[in-house]
Amino acid sequence: MTDISTALAEIRYSPDIDLPRVSGSLERFGVRFQPLEGPEKHGSVNTPVIYLVAASWWIALPDDRRRTFVVAMQRPGSAVIVTGEEESELPPDLDGPDAITVRLEEPVTASALRGVVETALRAIELRLKLAEAHRELERRTQQMEEVHRVGIALSAEKDLATLQHLILRTSREATSADAGTLYLIEEDENKEKSLVFQYSQNDSVDAPYQRQVMPMSTASVSGYVAVTWQIQRIDDVYDLPADAPYSFNKWFDETFGYRTTSVLAVPMENHEGNVVGVIQLLNRKRDFATTLTPENAAREVQPFTAEDEQVLSSFASQAAVALENQMLLENIQRLFAGFVRASVTAIEARDPTTFGHSDRVARLTVGLAEAINEVQRDRWRDVHFSVEQLKELEYAGLLHDFGKVGVREHVLVKAKKLYDWKLQEVQSRFRIARQQIENRSLNDRLDFVLENGRDRYRAQEPILLEECDAALSDLDSALQVVIAANEPSVLEEERLQWLIQVAERTVVMPDGMIMPLIDDDDMVNVSIRKGTLNEEERKEIESHVTHSFNFLSQIPWTKDLQGIPNIAYAHHEKLNGRGYPRHLQAAEIPIQAKMMTVSDIFDALTASDRPYKAAVPLARALDILGYEVKDGGLDREILDLFIEKEVYRRVLSTDALEFGRAASAN
Repeated sequence: MTDISTALAEIRYSPDIDLPRVSGSLERFGVRFQPLEGPEKHGSVNTPVIYLVAASWWIALPDDRRRTFVVAMQRPGSAVIVTGEEESELPPDLDGPDAITVRLEEPVTASALRGVVETALRAIELRLKLAEAHRELERRTQQMEEVHRVGIALSAEKDLATLQHLILRTSREATSADAGTLYLIEEDENKEKSLVFQYSQNDSVDAPYQRQVMPMSTASVSGYVAVTWQIQRIDDVYDLPADAPYSFNKWFDETFGYRTTSVLAVPMENHEGNVVGVIQLLNRKRDFATTLTPENAAREVQPFTAEDEQVLSSFASQAAVALENQMLLENIQRLFAGFVRASVTAIEARDPTTFGHSDRVARLTVGLAEAINEVQRDRWRDVHFSVEQLKELEYAGLLHDFGKVGVREHVLVKAKKLYDWKLQEVQSRFRIARQQIENRSLNDRLDFVLENGRDRYRAQEPILLEECDAALSDLDSALQVVIAANEPSVLEEERLQWLIQVAERTVVMPDGMIMPLIDDDDMVNVSIRKGTLNEEERKEIESHVTHSFNFLSQIPWTKDLQGIPNIAYAHHEKLNGRGYPRHLQAAEIPIQAKMMTVSDIFDALTASDRPYKAAVPLARALDILGYEVKDGGLDREILDLFIEKEVYRRVLSTDALEFGRAASAN
């Protein structure tokens, strides 16, 4: 007899059947007999049941009307044996696709009944096995579909931490594991490999974990799998074979009151056939939603199955490829970020006076974007910067001045109106003029002595020396006018008139050529009203924006970073069209560039490392930005948010903030 027969609980029979005479032949089935006292419906059958009924129970011959005795089979765990006429019509409930119906002709004999019971039992067994096979197929299909779905999600996930969480969570869900750990294999510069305890999850114990680096060793289960590439499926780690090549570390169980029983550890093999990590799962549960406790652990925890091993192995390969791709992507991103930083360093090396400016502008601009994400009101209600857009802003801020590499260095670092060598030429002419005054004074005094004698000279000498000193003092004053005008401060009208007068004075050079103390080119520069750049130099400096755009446009940016060239291109534009280089109007300027303009001007005002000007206090810098808003150059709402959220704190030191408060109070 088949195994299913031992699970048969009972035979329910109708009173029309004389069962006692045949029951003895069924004792070996271990069944009990229970009479049916009336119609009943069985929709939930936990154990196989055989219903032995007579055809007369549902056919009423006297009044020719049918009354049905309902024995409805809702699942294939029962059989109905019908006794009666062969031509008797079966009711629909006994004639459905799930019904196992056997007809037994009267009179019923023990051997006939035994035969049909055995037939029914075999049919039940086959039907149950078929149903279980269907359920298993459905479960495996769903499992594979889930693994496939998650595999797609793995390939789309860009955040490494989220990816690691997804890998471990999916592994546990697919196998009903209570806990799990993700180990990765790392290689140092000497090609030495280590096993890294990277990430851990546990549904039943809230235990912290720390990333740990361990040697590649077969002493632990995970280490053994990483070294040998062999899957390990253990029913109880506290009952390892004596010859097991590894041991189980009980520290976690003893520390947190956990009980590790079943373990499944699978290597993560990439597309090249190399193991990049290990997924280790603990304690397969009957129900994934169950929280394990010391009281229910023994009842709820089961061994992992061969099917679990197969599913996890398939998923581990997908996870390995996704994880390796993401790690490769992050390495590329780090490499690119390093290139960006190195580029900024190269730019600032040409102009040390602006060291740190690009980084500060990037931090301020990203800070403004994060502030917009935070407020979500009024104009900003529908504006949101994604993680990718924030990275785009950061790179645009770092590279916005890269075009300065195309500006001549002496123009780029021009700290005063005259270049050092030009100032030296002017000073040289003044020295020659001074020497000529002194020589002329000596000659005049010598001529006086020769013409008038020593005694009269001695009486006249103070007057002659005073005349010389006055001429020298006047010359020195003229030089001081030039030196003062050379500073990058605003040139006042009075000083400009003095310069014009000085420029009219000449000196005879050693070669006999007569030259003005300040030549025309020097006069153009030293008479610059504001700043240090003349018109030609200013245009050259402004050209750095176009150089930046042309350079950044050559880089094959990814889709997430394609806006970088245009953001950098517009960071000197003003809403009123007075910016450069394209004189864009407000609607033509990207909002990211409008934000960067505020950041760029603020840092230029407050930077403390500019040798040609002092840092402007915070309050004064904000006032100047406010004037720019009133003049129509800057976006008022961006500046308001910059002030409201104190974005400036990202770059100003505590000392600078205190200095700003003190200056504002005074």
